[in-house]
Amino acid sequence: MTSSERVSEIVAELASTRGQDLITLAYLLTGDGDEAEDIVQAVLARLLGSSSIARATNPFAYAKRAVTNEFLDRRRRLQRRARALVILRSEPATIGSVDTPIAERDALLRAFAVLKTRERACIVLRYYGDWDDASIAAAIGSAPATVRSLVSRALPRLRAALEQSEAASTPASSTEGDQ
Repeated sequence: MTSSERVSEIVAELASTRGQDLITLAYLLTGDGDEAEDIVQAVLARLLGSSSIARATNPFAYAKRAVTNEFLDRRRRLQRRARALVILRSEPATIGSVDTPIAERDALLRAFAVLKTRERACIVLRYYGDWDDASIAAAIGSAPATVRSLVSRALPRLRAALEQSEAASTPASSTEGDQ
């Protein structure tokens, strides 16, 4: 088996068995399903053209890091060009009690929008990806202490945004019955 055939086999297996996990990671990083799919597709295409995946001891971990790097690279390019952050839609997806999970997800994504790119990456990788500080630091190109600092600053901002979102979606109680 040639090197390129081995790479093709590894990437095909990644796409079929762990593709949805990679898309979920990208979605949590971006907050946008289409962009998440674009990131994963770009990563898989790049992996096909490189033999480095064949040398990786854990191809899935390698692909997760590649997804994270692609996300960070895209954000840097956007910030250089437009000097603006990605703004998620401002209206909630639903209000009804039947669709509470959708509304909660929408609130979480809007709360993520208040975070800076590196803060968001650290939060997602730590709490969704279950990565340790050293792995996150390597992925974002900083020191583990910087990761802890970013998480420490991001969590209160995330909590405040979620509380604000919850307060905005809770109807004000009427005091007319008390009078």
